[in-house]
Amino acid sequence: NIAEDYVGSPVSNAVVTVPAYFTNSQRQATKDAGAMAGLNVLNIISEPTAAAIACGLDRKAASEKNVLIFDLGGGTFDVSLLAIEKGIFKVKATAGDTHLGGEDFDNRMVNHFIQEFKRKTEKDISGSPRAAQRLRKNCERAKRTLSSTSQTTIEIDSLYEGIDFSSVITRARFEELNMDLFRKCIKHVDMCLRTGKTDKSSVDDVVIVGGSARIPKVQQLLQEFFNGKRLCKNINPDEAVAYGAAVQAAVLSGNRSNKVEDIVILDVNPNYNSPLELKTTTSFAAQNLPSRGGHTSHQAHYLQLKNHKTLSECNGCKRPAFGLMYRCELCNFNLHIPCMFIYRKPTAKHEFFGNFTFKFLPSLGACSTKDCIDCNKHCHACGRPADGFVYHCEEKGRNLHPCCFNLPRKLPIDSVEFELSDKQLSKKCIWRNSKRLQETVCDRWGWSYVSKCKNYHCHAFCSTEMLLEEWKSGEDNSKDNSLVPTSLKLPVKSQLKRNKWRGNKYLMIAKGFFQILVSSFIGDPTTFLASLILGLVMN
Repeated sequence: NIAEDYVGSPVSNAVVTVPAYFTNSQRQATKDAGAMAGLNVLNIISEPTAAAIACGLDRKAASEKNVLIFDLGGGTFDVSLLAIEKGIFKVKATAGDTHLGGEDFDNRMVNHFIQEFKRKTEKDISGSPRAAQRLRKNCERAKRTLSSTSQTTIEIDSLYEGIDFSSVITRARFEELNMDLFRKCIKHVDMCLRTGKTDKSSVDDVVIVGGSARIPKVQQLLQEFFNGKRLCKNINPDEAVAYGAAVQAAVLSGNRSNKVEDIVILDVNPNYNSPLELKTTTSFAAQNLPSRGGHTSHQAHYLQLKNHKTLSECNGCKRPAFGLMYRCELCNFNLHIPCMFIYRKPTAKHEFFGNFTFKFLPSLGACSTKDCIDCNKHCHACGRPADGFVYHCEEKGRNLHPCCFNLPRKLPIDSVEFELSDKQLSKKCIWRNSKRLQETVCDRWGWSYVSKCKNYHCHAFCSTEMLLEEWKSGEDNSKDNSLVPTSLKLPVKSQLKRNKWRGNKYLMIAKGFFQILVSSFIGDPTTFLASLILGLVMN
């Protein structure tokens, strides 16, 4: 309501910030709450990252800077180590406590005065919620006052049973009451630097955020820890997070202002509460992808999120793998992103199958037939063997590769709107027809993308084949293999024209299906990050 009153129009889109230590389920719950409130949540970002954005608008230095964000709020404490260069914010590590903040400092002062009142009157007000609440409000006011003065007085008329209360508290006494909590904050700073493998002498700037960061003793301890380094106080601590979220919202909504156009966010991964240890904290924020994860077979190894330039095989689902994936160079082990995190979703439901439940299985066993139909060990989305990680529905007798399970239901391409269908095509797939390919198992079983106008049809599997063919062509003709082969455009366009198809329209559709393949591994293809990666690799 405040935002709508300010802009004078309805507000439907929002960027929401959460504490850095929110788990993936907590972030999703926050996003769901936004949807229940009628908001389209564009992104969930960590509060320290939002504060860094607010601070970083004037930090587009040519060289990389290490910046520590010290965010001490009313109920949570977060400290983050970021690398900022040319508008790119990369979170290297985080630490903190979701139950440490200004309220804890208030509690110490409240308990102090409860004991003082008890000594003076022999009456205990802890059993009176009304008296305790009045005392708490005055303590909170005194805490703020002590940030600018050396002492203050608390005076409350008729605090309890008609008894007035008056007392003086000094800044030194307040600091003494909370010193262990202040030092705990500094320990988290040290832990963050250790996790990020960064010496405190390498930190260029220390930014304080949050109302409780105004406490002089906190600033003194922080400055002493960094050997007298001057703290950055150029932003309002209470507004920094909201300001940064607004900047991110501007980026995601397509704002072309030169103040925000160069900002790219690589955010910290949430705690997935998973059996696999996440060993570092760098990731792609919009999709919450950690840069590293524990290895499923070798405890001493880890899997690194990277753009792999060579066509290989996913050791999870046994399907072709290239581009963005998790990989261990030591043992040549690869996992698609959906396969990497399949343990987070051991059971799932797909809208094509109503309330029937799919269960994750490491394997269905070896297939004894040529096209996997008789033994029912194929994926019913792409028609290919399901000889690795798979979702299996016992009641329906259906199998789905993890990547196929996550295919987007609807996809707008150029001026054509496509929808995923589990029905058999009434016309031959445009790709197979253009290639004059013979019918295969996917023609009988596979899912398809069908245009709303019913003029365009393409198997979900054929979109993969399309990309694989162009990838292989790129490997043969280019020494500098990248996520997209340099020959992507010409062979597709020439083949479509050669077969008397409308080349330009089908070229756009071919590019669209390529976007499916890139984006299906990192989330919704309409999101900012997917568009960013697609733009980078297509150029």
